[in-house]
Amino acid sequence: VGRKCNDEMLVNYVESALCAMESGYYSYIAHPDVINYTENNETYQKQMTRLCRKAKELNIPLEINFLGLCEGRRYPSQRFFSIAAEIGNKVIYGVDAHTPEAFRDTETYKKAEEFRKSFGLELTDEIKLIKRG
Repeated sequence: VGRKCNDEMLVNYVESALCAMESGYYSYIAHPDVINYTENNETYQKQMTRLCRKAKELNIPLEINFLGLCEGRRYPSQRFFSIAAEIGNKVIYGVDAHTPEAFRDTETYKKAEEFRKSFGLELTDEIKLIKRG
C-alpha cells in the first residue's frame, strides 16, 4: 500500500481490516496506518475512526511500528494515532525485525515511547493468541 491511494482504496482497506478483526484470527493490527492516503482529511477521519472503534470494541491492539520510526517512514502516523488516542485504543510495539539487530535498537524504543506518550496511549504487552480450530 505504498503508492498513493484514493477514497475507494481507503474504504476497501478499512473494510478489509474490519473483516480481519471480526474473523477472530488476528491478535493485533500491524502498522494500521501504513496506507498512503493523503486526500480528503474528513474521509480519512471517518474511515480510520471506524477501524479504531472496531479494534477497541474487540480489544485488539494497534501496532506502533519500529521500522517506520527507525527509517523515518510515513508511519507511525500522528494523524492516525491521534484518532486512536481519542477512541482509547491500546497499542503494542512491533519491531518488524528485518535484521536481528532490530531487537537491540534502544534508540528506536525511546522514540516509540516518546511517540506513544505524546498521545497518552496505553501500551499493552499482552497479545491474545488465536487458537485455530
